[in-house]
Amino acid sequence: MKRKAYQALSKLGQSVSDSRLAKVPLIEQGYRSAKKRLDPEYIQYEGYTLHIPSYETVAQRISEDGAHEKSVRDAISQNLSPGDTAIDLGAHYGSHTLSMANYVGPGGYVIAFEPYPQAGKYLQRTIDTNSLRQVELVNRAVGNDNSSEAMVANDSSTFRSIDNFSENGTEKIEIDKIKLSAFMDNKEIETVDLMKVDIEGGEGELFEDIHDVIEKFNAIVLEYHNNIVNEESGQFIFRNLEQHGSIETVSGRPIQTLNQFLNCDEHMIWKLG
Repeated sequence: MKRKAYQALSKLGQSVSDSRLAKVPLIEQGYRSAKKRLDPEYIQYEGYTLHIPSYETVAQRISEDGAHEKSVRDAISQNLSPGDTAIDLGAHYGSHTLSMANYVGPGGYVIAFEPYPQAGKYLQRTIDTNSLRQVELVNRAVGNDNSSEAMVANDSSTFRSIDNFSENGTEKIEIDKIKLSAFMDNKEIETVDLMKVDIEGGEGELFEDIHDVIEKFNAIVLEYHNNIVNEESGQFIFRNLEQHGSIETVSGRPIQTLNQFLNCDEHMIWKLG
């Protein structure tokens, strides 16, 4: 009932969006307030219940396209099998975490890192609702040390960045960081079959930490933020990956030069060997 009421209200909002009524402050505020109260805050995805506000871009993409970042989802399906271990860095609300959980099955292990409190709250609810015992949520960011740092959240709810990379935000919170290599040592993880990396500019610190243990990873799906990460860090990441395996875009285009890597505008996948 609540979902149907929300959908009806959304249609009503679309029908008047171009009218003068939409520009009346009280009407606009009342509409936003009603949508928030009626928001069911969940959708069905990968056969699971995904808890997420309907206004989030991820929820809208799933509703419209049936998947969030289909190319990444396909990479997950192609590189994970039952019993495997996967890491989701920058899990956000957990759409890719659910895909990982689906493919590794109850006998596998998925570690989702999400430092942003609101997204982490919804993701934990998703884990509990679906009884995903193979998924562990870590409410921390990864970095090259164990410390705390300010995080910036701007108006786009899908963008979270450390403030030394961006000052273009409206919300600042303190988050805790952890070295992924230390976490893996503590958990006695010797092999990660697939790691997805979408950490909004933190790639440099991540690869500083894991470059000596890169051979513990069989595959890495990487979104490289060339507008945030400095070129020196980009060179370091590329050389480290190139020396230990092959890189291509998720659409199958080989990444063989530094320039191709630094200017890549889609997700990349690296494979060991």
